[in-house]
Amino acid sequence: MNLPSTNIAVVIVNYNTAELTIEATYSVLRNTDSKDVVVVVVDNGSRPDSRKALVSEFDQLENVYLIESKTNGGFSSGNNIGISSIDANYYVLLNSDAQFLSKDTLPLLMSHFEEKETGLVGPRLVDQEGTHYVSRFRNHSWKTELISAAKTSLIDRLLGNKTIAITDNDTPPEWLSFAFVVIRKEVFEDIGLLDENFFLYFEDADFCFRSQKNGWSLVYCDRVTGLHKRGKSSNLKTKQANLSRLPKYFYYSRTRYFLQNYSKPYLIIANIAWHTGALISWLRRLTMNSNHKQNKRMWRDIWTFSNPNNRG
Repeated sequence: MNLPSTNIAVVIVNYNTAELTIEATYSVLRNTDSKDVVVVVVDNGSRPDSRKALVSEFDQLENVYLIESKTNGGFSSGNNIGISSIDANYYVLLNSDAQFLSKDTLPLLMSHFEEKETGLVGPRLVDQEGTHYVSRFRNHSWKTELISAAKTSLIDRLLGNKTIAITDNDTPPEWLSFAFVVIRKEVFEDIGLLDENFFLYFEDADFCFRSQKNGWSLVYCDRVTGLHKRGKSSNLKTKQANLSRLPKYFYYSRTRYFLQNYSKPYLIIANIAWHTGALISWLRRLTMNSNHKQNKRMWRDIWTFSNPNNRG
């Protein structure tokens, strides 16, 4: 589908989350100038009832276009379908479980693009209770793997406070959450679309890594707040919190990220770093009654599911 060109295209991917997608779409329509913004909803191989709900809701709406994909190719694939369908100067990638909260949202985010080197801009996110939802991060590395597995502030301090999540105001982001992000058209022209070999997770970190490598800067705009309904479009956060076994595609994406942006030896080092951290965590449980544990079978899955070309 070739759609009319626009200044700003908001791309929302739906996979069996019709109610959330409809809410996200209306949050855009309420808080933007319809002359300047087009919403592209991509149904990513959802159930018939989810697709029908979108068709029924969007059929008569101006500046809202529904594109139906017969298969679920993943988060990157769905967004790429939307991006490729329309020529825009800027693309907003908005999760189906994310929303605009005010009419100031887009103007404030867009103001950062006055700097020519700015390629991506992301807002501060909050969850349903208004709690800050971290949306800016450091690049994944062997240090972040060790820290996340060890789960102790001592290791973090020894490695120079290199946790993956950035919570202070002085550290610039190395990648932004694609739950809600604005991307300049020229970035796609420069480095290409999202890597569709990432079925889900790590695609945003990979895209930001490639963007910065090619000279584009990232901006975190804490003056703007967006809503991200925690865990509504994916259950990974719940699995992580409950220490359940994570899905295979998480590990495939993790592997691909390290191979694409570093090397195979680096992946091995990162895996060993994770195991070192896990050992530290285990020793703490034995000696200090710590209840810090790892997700089920993670010690094995980081090695077992290591085919980066598997897409889910």
